[in-house]
Amino acid sequence: MPLQGLDAWAEQQNRSAGVRDGWIRLAADVNDFQRSGQHFKHLSGKRMHRAMFMPPKGLFAQVLAMTAGDATAEFRLRTADGLPRTELDARLHMNRLAAEEGLQRVEWGNHLSYARRVADMLDEARRLAALSAAGPESGTAGSLALMLSGLAPKQRDFARLLDRTWHALVEEADGLGGLARHPATALLSAFASLPMIGREDR
Repeated sequence: MPLQGLDAWAEQQNRSAGVRDGWIRLAADVNDFQRSGQHFKHLSGKRMHRAMFMPPKGLFAQVLAMTAGDATAEFRLRTADGLPRTELDARLHMNRLAAEEGLQRVEWGNHLSYARRVADMLDEARRLAALSAAGPESGTAGSLALMLSGLAPKQRDFARLLDRTWHALVEEADGLGGLARHPATALLSAFASLPMIGREDR
């Protein structure tokens, strides 16, 4: 069984899942930030905050578009390139936005935590966009089909069996005492990517 190739595929899948989860978390953070009404007490600040979520110029409208499940890696990277890169850049962007909306400029000395939070989420969007471009987290069906085509039917049956029984096997190995535990856990470690293959091959 080509374990090295299977392990590489499983590692790629884990990385891709991490990137997908990152986009989901970022979308939740941005939506929570939008709903919070405690950022500004004055009307101009509240209106500027709402404008941050209005397409096409609102920074967070752009970020939310990047988090969409059907967003391509190219779109995410291109959008990330246009985002402010530092907290100062973000504040300057928001100053321009306020001016365009005919609003009073924010006194940033009183709202530094807001500016930092904006910059942090923009940093995360850029980080995830770079990861998406380095290894797309979607569209792996072709690589899965290629991987499965290289396995014999009995090997695929074995992978599905491991998927069904994996947790019980791990618990049984952990329950072994003394030296008997080490070869059992080493064997399971060598086969650790197979349950993922079996799960995808249902």
